[in-house]
Amino acid sequence: MDHHQKDDGTTCTCFYTPRQGPFTLRPGQIDKSPPVFAEIKNFVAYKCRSHGIWVRGENMRILNPLLLNNLMGALLIGKSEFGNPLIIQGGRIIGETGNYGHRLNGDSRSRPHHQRFRPVGGLQQYDNRGGQYIRDVQFKNLITDSARPASAHAAHGGINVLYALNKMRSLTYQNSQTFYVEPGSDVVDQRKNVALQDIDGTTTGSYGTWITSNNHLQRRAGCVGKPDMNVQFCPRGPNQYVQLRIDNRNTGLTEFSGLHTDGSKEPESVFYKLGVSTNPMHLHGGNDNSMAVDVEARQKFSMKFLHPTPPQLRVSIDGAAPGEWVLVAIPFPDVAFDVKRGDANVVLTKVTSPGQLRANTYYYHGHSQHLYLKIEAPANSPQTSAYGFNTDNSWQSYVDVTASCSKSSCSTLGRPAPNINIPMEIRYSATLTGAQARPATSSNYHGSAWLHYDPTTRVLAYHVEHNMLDLVTSAAIHIGAAGTNGALQFNLRTRFSPITGARTLTTTQASHLGNGRFYILLNTNAHPAGELRGQFARFSEEEVEDVQFEPVEGTTATDAVEGLLQHDDDDDDDDEEEEDFVEVEDTNDFQDNQVFVDESVGTQSAEELADDADSAFDAFDADDSGDFDGFKDIQEIA
Repeated sequence: MDHHQKDDGTTCTCFYTPRQGPFTLRPGQIDKSPPVFAEIKNFVAYKCRSHGIWVRGENMRILNPLLLNNLMGALLIGKSEFGNPLIIQGGRIIGETGNYGHRLNGDSRSRPHHQRFRPVGGLQQYDNRGGQYIRDVQFKNLITDSARPASAHAAHGGINVLYALNKMRSLTYQNSQTFYVEPGSDVVDQRKNVALQDIDGTTTGSYGTWITSNNHLQRRAGCVGKPDMNVQFCPRGPNQYVQLRIDNRNTGLTEFSGLHTDGSKEPESVFYKLGVSTNPMHLHGGNDNSMAVDVEARQKFSMKFLHPTPPQLRVSIDGAAPGEWVLVAIPFPDVAFDVKRGDANVVLTKVTSPGQLRANTYYYHGHSQHLYLKIEAPANSPQTSAYGFNTDNSWQSYVDVTASCSKSSCSTLGRPAPNINIPMEIRYSATLTGAQARPATSSNYHGSAWLHYDPTTRVLAYHVEHNMLDLVTSAAIHIGAAGTNGALQFNLRTRFSPITGARTLTTTQASHLGNGRFYILLNTNAHPAGELRGQFARFSEEEVEDVQFEPVEGTTATDAVEGLLQHDDDDDDDDEEEEDFVEVEDTNDFQDNQVFVDESVGTQSAEELADDADSAFDAFDADDSGDFDGFKDIQEIA
């Protein structure tokens, strides 16, 4: 946190780890009693050429700081792998005051900033696995001018990772632009990975809105581009954003630096939405052995390295709520694999069709040479709740892959990964209003809720967003028809938005869910019998997923994100995104088998399609058994 002066006059970096005790340690022992929050109160920093506050840590709350005339007001850097947060609460962050010091060469920048055109920011975050939160802060005089960009929230260069855990609430802005992500041609840094959530809508105009980098990989239905900020505002929805991370586990022998022909060290890859060959994201890693990208949960992605695939990888998701998952296809040659789910030390079983793919299995597609993994946060993933924020701690959700190839022989033919159908949860949604409560309330607050139910395991994952902040005293699921009160089934494990969790239903509860008798109730001190209620009903994936669009300029934040995930059914971008594929249906699990069309030709003759069908049959019939019922369908379509 600071430089501590020792007895001999030299200084050293000083670390603090406050614990509850009791302290009965001998010298050299580490105290393992529960941690306590450290509070730094009324901190003042001004005219700093870099940061007013630069702090790395966890279980820390910075109360009522005054930060002004700094290049960056505060830079928060996480430390924890266990979800322990770092919070700024209260205070003011001011870009420039009348006391800005001497100007340089006619520049409008004050002397401490010292570099012309370098952006000025109020708050920047990186390297967090626990959440970094900000609430009740006033931003002032952070406005772009002819000399430099400025904003309250910033992402200015750096090679560091932004996790999709950061949240904000109850903020005010005076003469300040809310966001600015510094543009650049390089792909090494966090500018590609902004993903933070506006809990109550005081920043974006609608509660639960996500602010993400302006790129295709993070875009989902309803996102609206903000070109002056270089971000997009994406509405609340059934899925949160999580971080998909790929680490090379054997850096001592097969580090990425040995895989590049140009001698560079960082891993380098291209990420796609599975089944969409356009608008990829090109990434370098932030260090020699890892790379990460923030993506929407419950989506499918593929990637390819721009060097041979490292034989030993760890694939994980961070910040995922219980039951949330990401499917990823990784290029590997057809070799033997040892695949383990590391958090449970379980060996994954190889399956022969996508319909069998679960969190405890893996699937290999021979023709395209891709290994498919479903990385899922366990239903019992822990959660931290503090000072009005919840943190989902899925740091243990990872799969370790060991391929029986050397780093020089782990190359593939470079074929694209086909989109595959996997078993999906049954999904339900509810809109929470006071009018649905019994007795009805005249509440001006609102909420949205989603359920994801796996009928095989009977695990139900829930996700609730509301704009009541600290007013909610409890949240629970009840059984009852619309308009009637029913028995409480279970309490949700937290009350702050977003509320997430998972549990296993009884067969009776599962039957009531399927019959539309589940409802959610949010209670407050003013309405202990329920202020908001929502009745769950099934909804279609097509309502919220796989919608392609162009960002709309000139739309206000409120107009952009009010309402749930609206889209234009006449949008032509879907056809443009998927023109590289011809979908072929069959009677097996391959409901999305695809014949890849040569882009240089645009269309193929029947003979060419038949040849592709033959190739597809060869790939699917790897054991030469001839047991592939869908082949006849492919021939007929060809």
